[in-house]
Amino acid sequence: MYVDIDKIRVNYTIKGEGKPVILLHGWGGSIHSLTDLQYLLSQNFQVVNLDLPGFGDSSNPPSAWGSSDYAMFVNALIDKLKLSSPILVGHSNGGRIAVRFAIDFPSKAKSIVLIDSSGIKPVITGKRKLASNLVQTGKSIFSLPILSSFEPIVKRTMYKSIGETDYLNSGEMKETFLKLINEDLENELEKINLPCLILWGKDDTQTPLWMGDRLNSKIKGSKLEVIENAGHSLPLKYPELVKNKILEWDNGLD
Repeated sequence: MYVDIDKIRVNYTIKGEGKPVILLHGWGGSIHSLTDLQYLLSQNFQVVNLDLPGFGDSSNPPSAWGSSDYAMFVNALIDKLKLSSPILVGHSNGGRIAVRFAIDFPSKAKSIVLIDSSGIKPVITGKRKLASNLVQTGKSIFSLPILSSFEPIVKRTMYKSIGETDYLNSGEMKETFLKLINEDLENELEKINLPCLILWGKDDTQTPLWMGDRLNSKIKGSKLEVIENAGHSLPLKYPELVKNKILEWDNGLD
């Protein structure tokens, strides 16, 4: 199904009945990323799954978006679909959006679930800091015609060294990607007053466990559960485990 939100065509599905849940996929993901989780949660909830703007079959944002823009979009979606106090479940960059939403629109959600969430800016030191500087320098260097043919090879090497290879595949969303990864929501986490469940794969290397610990220490009353032998793709590889954790936690809130 499609719905227009502020001139953005959004692809979404709704399954199940009960308390509403909105699933927010990660960067580079789509509605298909969380299909299994949607099916499992729909046995107990009314679950909205969607392609976020810029992904899948949804339209691109009209300009480079940050997490605040995505949070405003989610708020407009809630109003459009007439959802009452949904649970926001965000994976990776979707978690960043859920965090921003909880800060900006605390009265519009019942709770948030953060799964291997981004939003804490990593400390760049040593090789990563050098590579980051090279990337910035390279943007100027490769504007010279004589060096432009070398740009794809060297740029791939530089971005890989700082762990931002997704940038190379982000197409028209590159500026949005850069805007998002340069955000640091840590100083605003104490504003969150919504119930918050944090699920983290212990072996996550993309958003390491220390980020989950930091979120848990900053968000009042949050609950962190660390999943052994799991990495960053927790809701994709272990959707039933994630569903059970969410259901158990939500039942405890009522």
